[in-house]
Amino acid sequence: MAEVVLNNVWKTYGKVEAIRGLSLSCKDKEFLSFLGPSGCGKTSTLRMIAGLEEISSGDIYIEGIRVNDVDPSKRNIAMVFETYALYPHKTVFENIAYPLRIRREPTSKVKEKVMHAAQLLQIEELLDRRPGELSGGQRQRVGIGRALVREPKVFLMDEPISHLDAKLREYMRAEIKHLQKDLQETFIYVTHDQLEAITMADRVAVLNLGVLQQLDTPAKLFNQPANEFVAGFIGSPPINFLQCELIPEGEKWKLKHPAFELLLTDKIKATLKEKLPAFTGSYPVKLGFRPQFSTVGHQKQGPADIKCKVFILEPLGTEMIVHLLIGKDRVKVLASMDFEASIGDNVFNNLDMDRIHIFDGETGKTLF
Repeated sequence: MAEVVLNNVWKTYGKVEAIRGLSLSCKDKEFLSFLGPSGCGKTSTLRMIAGLEEISSGDIYIEGIRVNDVDPSKRNIAMVFETYALYPHKTVFENIAYPLRIRREPTSKVKEKVMHAAQLLQIEELLDRRPGELSGGQRQRVGIGRALVREPKVFLMDEPISHLDAKLREYMRAEIKHLQKDLQETFIYVTHDQLEAITMADRVAVLNLGVLQQLDTPAKLFNQPANEFVAGFIGSPPINFLQCELIPEGEKWKLKHPAFELLLTDKIKATLKEKLPAFTGSYPVKLGFRPQFSTVGHQKQGPADIKCKVFILEPLGTEMIVHLLIGKDRVKVLASMDFEASIGDNVFNNLDMDRIHIFDGETGKTLF
């Protein structure tokens, strides 16, 4: 089984800790994505799995074998880089065949494997061309083809489509996902683009400053984020955050913001009581709500309505992003194209109280 396991892995560059105590596993035949901002350590992790970077401490296992000291060529992996790294003077056929030529495989076997990879990637008609005659997407498929012919157990991909235009990226996302399901092999994919990660991966490992924040399915990352960072990194348009004070008043608990007070439901109150230490007076928290789970209207609808002003309207064709001012804070809400308002109008933002998030104002951890 081509399972990849990282056990308390650290990577330091001098005094800089790029990866700090990373422990996770990528299951056999799973599509796992490393997601995070630039400098979070995702590429360093991928290169340690590949053997291109030394591990400062900890252990990495591939197919149950500890590979810390195993040469990259013997790890049964193939890597696809952001840059195509194709030989400009060789044809597409010879670029794909190169790893097989190095292994001195028979000519008949080389042709068979190259043709099979070309058929999978739908580039048979390009085999006689050179890289300079290809588009960016075609060149990337050639790079993937070169990895395919090695018949690895694990594919490692480092931002392979980040340099392509938006339309081609969308096409290649579907192609790579479909390819992984066809091959039934283990894929580990590095990206800083949350849309790539959540649309392609079975599970996503969210990293920040070298620390694993959450490893989960895309749905759970969106609906049940472990902390404020994950909530803010996943979702488009991004989640809204409002700095509030949690105030218990007998049996009624509420969130107080300079522009509003929000009474919490019994369900939220019970959850907060379990997770919070005893406190008196008030406790700093952040209220989070996604644009998809609140509505905007001209009339007050219920107790979860917050009075605000229209800042700007952003029509998208099928829906509209309404930017609202709540006191001095700006938030976004999704509305239908039928919504009519002008800049400066007073409106009400109604929250779905079952879908709000509350984060600890000091630690950033999810409280509800």
